[in-house]
Amino acid sequence: MRYGVVLLFFCWGMALAADNLTDLLIKIEHSQRGAESYVAKMVMSSYEGNTKTGEATLELYVLGMELSIARYLTPATDRGKAFLQRKDQYWMYFPKTRQSVKISAKQRLFGEASIGDIVKPPLLSTYEVKRVSNTAAEDIFELTAKVSTAPYQRILLWWDRNGQRIVREDFYTRTGVLLKQARYLAHQQVKGYLFAVKVEIHDALQTNKRTILEVVDLREKALSDEIFYPEALDYLPYTYK
Repeated sequence: MRYGVVLLFFCWGMALAADNLTDLLIKIEHSQRGAESYVAKMVMSSYEGNTKTGEATLELYVLGMELSIARYLTPATDRGKAFLQRKDQYWMYFPKTRQSVKISAKQRLFGEASIGDIVKPPLLSTYEVKRVSNTAAEDIFELTAKVSTAPYQRILLWWDRNGQRIVREDFYTRTGVLLKQARYLAHQQVKGYLFAVKVEIHDALQTNKRTILEVVDLREKALSDEIFYPEALDYLPYTYK
């Protein structure tokens, strides 16, 4: 009987730990994706050393964990170009031809940032997630791609347990080569979660190069899923000028 009670408590503890881990992974997704439905303005700035080498502005449309759009506002030469994400599939829209083409999330967008860094695919359906370190201060997770369309083959993610926020990600190839590192510098409370609004991405191969992504405005807005189709991008009105 005593062994049966021990086994019962062990199984209950395992189930509770699994539930807690699931809840934590949901928090991580919200930290990366923000509110359930919103529009936002993002400024992207690239640097080489301390010298600023470029700047661009995007407007973002996000609905849940599986649908998002990023569209250029500036520079003028890129204005109107858009990137659509539906689950783990991506398209690029060209306003001059009014056509969309299928693209990879790995494609470089600006500076050290790829398309998958801006419009992230859903975490739990794209990656196998395993906790590899657990202390009072932080958790470290290993994310391994389970679909070929994932932006990265392997990611290490640091979660601040006290602050309940993402603080760092390291991105690797399947063979273990470090490609780049992301530092999460600022967060904003959105719907009970701390959403990352400022991220600095460093190139691991050219260490003097970095790109800062900063959300400078965020507005919760009820969006229709009808706008998140390649053929709908031509008709999407601007939120920001």
